[in-house]
Amino acid sequence: AFIADAKGDIVVCAHENANVRDENLANADQFRKAIGALPGEDWFTDAVWDNPFSGGRRVLIYVAPIRKDGIVIGVCYLEYDFEGQADQILRSGGQSTGDAVVSVVDADNQVMATTGDYAFLHVLPIRTALDEPAVDITDESIVAQAPPRAYHGFDGLNLRCVIEQRVLSEAEISAALDEAVSARTDAGLH
Repeated sequence: AFIADAKGDIVVCAHENANVRDENLANADQFRKAIGALPGEDWFTDAVWDNPFSGGRRVLIYVAPIRKDGIVIGVCYLEYDFEGQADQILRSGGQSTGDAVVSVVDADNQVMATTGDYAFLHVLPIRTALDEPAVDITDESIVAQAPPRAYHGFDGLNLRCVIEQRVLSEAEISAALDEAVSARTDAGLH
């Protein structure tokens, strides 16, 4: 957590040695949005990002205008550990997901968090712009996804959950059956 004054200089910081202490945020989109906030506009966040000031950890930064007598005089910043929280939630399913891959993606299908091997911002080749939950079935996979729903006015940054289950191909099924028949024959079973 930290506070920037109206010029974008950080004047208060929760951590004495935080890398962000010497930065000026006047040109940052979130700072400009908060400093120009209208009455009633209180909190903003925009995207999950690799925060260079937190060792490249994926975070959400929430900003709020600080007002005195109705005039915005500064901006309050709070960092939310999206990476840690998303990882904990995604992995809480444990064995129930089997070998399915569960991911959180943005409106452009970029991976924000995953139980799979996808890199941050990897683009999944899946359908976009969903109005309701959907399941797409191909010869290689089953992909289920659910769009975000607004919660107390927060749109969820258009992040959605995607569950991918790989399906065996005909060749893989045939090979597995041949292997099973061979094993039974080798064991003297028919």
